[in-house]
Amino acid sequence: MKKTGKYAALTAVGSFIILSPNKAQAQSPPSPGGWYLISRFILKINYIYKD
Repeated sequence: MKKTGKYAALTAVGSFIILSPNKAQAQSPPSPGGWYLISRFILKINYIYKD
């Protein structure tokens, strides 16, 4: 149950970042990868917390 809660929280954070890119972009410096880095991060989280 604990593992599922962490997975849900991290997925929610990833979804929030994707759904509000303008706000996230305004608060952070430009990154070399942009959407590529965000998508890789979310895929890595999904792989780590996969049942």
